[in-house]
Amino acid sequence: MAVSGTASPKFIVQEWSGVNMTWETAVNLLKDSSIDPHFSGVVDWCIAHSVPLGIVSAGLDKLIGLHFEHGLTKEQLAYMDIFSNKLEVAGTKWVITFADDSELGHDKAASIKKVVDRYKVAPRVVFIGDGISDVASAKEADYLFAKRGLDLDNWCEKNGVKREPFDDFSYIAKRLEEINASL
Repeated sequence: MAVSGTASPKFIVQEWSGVNMTWETAVNLLKDSSIDPHFSGVVDWCIAHSVPLGIVSAGLDKLIGLHFEHGLTKEQLAYMDIFSNKLEVAGTKWVITFADDSELGHDKAASIKKVVDRYKVAPRVVFIGDGISDVASAKEADYLFAKRGLDLDNWCEKNGVKREPFDDFSYIAKRLEEINASL
C-alpha cells in the first residue's frame, strides 16, 4: 500500500544521488542547525528513570547524529539508540542504505518492536512523531504525541486516532512525569 505524500525508496535514492558535496561541506551547511531546546530534558528524564530511548527515523544516520550533536551532551547521545537509514559519503558521492526492504525503506513499527525486544521488557511505548512516515509506528504506541498541525497530527485527526498534539518538548517532559506517576 502506498502512503500518499511519501516518497518511495527508489525516488529517495534518485534524490540523494544528485547530492554533490563533501561531508565537510554538509557539516558546514548544518553548523547552525538546532533541536528543540526542551528535547535534552526529555533525554535526561529517560536517563534518570532508566527508560530506553530509541530514535526511529526515516532520515539518514549521519545527518541525524550531526543534528543532535548541536544540542545534546556526549552522555545523552550515547544513551539513545538511533534506528534509521544509513549514509555513506565517499568524496562527493552520497550513498544511502535503507534500514529494510519495506515499501518506505524503513518500517518504523518494526524498529519499535526491536526496541521492545532489545530491552526484554514490555514497556509502555511512548511515540512522538510528526510525519506521515510515522503512521505505522503510531499504531504501536501506548501513548502517542503528534506535532500539532503537521502530517501525523492531521492524519490522526482525519482517521479518528487518539493522540496528544504538542508544540514543543516541554509538553512531552511534563507528560512523561504524569504518565510515570500514573503507572
